[in-house]
Amino acid sequence: MEEVKTDETLNSDVQTDENEKTAEFTHPLHDIGNAERFVQRHGENLKFSPELKAWLINTDDHWEIQQTKALLYQLGKETIHSIYNEAKREDLSSGQKQDLIKHANSSSSKSRINAMLDLASMEPIIQINANLFNKNLWLLNCANGTLNLETKC
Repeated sequence: MEEVKTDETLNSDVQTDENEKTAEFTHPLHDIGNAERFVQRHGENLKFSPELKAWLINTDDHWEIQQTKALLYQLGKETIHSIYNEAKREDLSSGQKQDLIKHANSSSSKSRINAMLDLASMEPIIQINANLFNKNLWLLNCANGTLNLETKC
């Protein structure tokens, strides 16, 4: 037999919901949100060149074209793991924590990581024009500095 809710039980349900913690997620729980997470975590040292159709990673003294996606996948996995860490926040309700864990689990597949990387590559802050590299053909980067081939200094 189905339980019939009275005004008293309805009010107690409302009070429970009002007392439930609710907070904002740092990013939406979809591929675009994952791309935003990725850019926020790694965007300072990552660029994507549409002309070269390649990712570039800053190695402190130069930008290196990534020939494979191995490092990108590692950074992508790190980004997905950060979602699990977000689920540990104390200001989130248990339902929100479960939503984050469910989202992290579904985001862990190769197709979702590829989607995150693909969407991140389209973010304006990540994109860079290939013409911005090697603008001065007389400058040569070396391990101990930059050599000007014109002035030999």
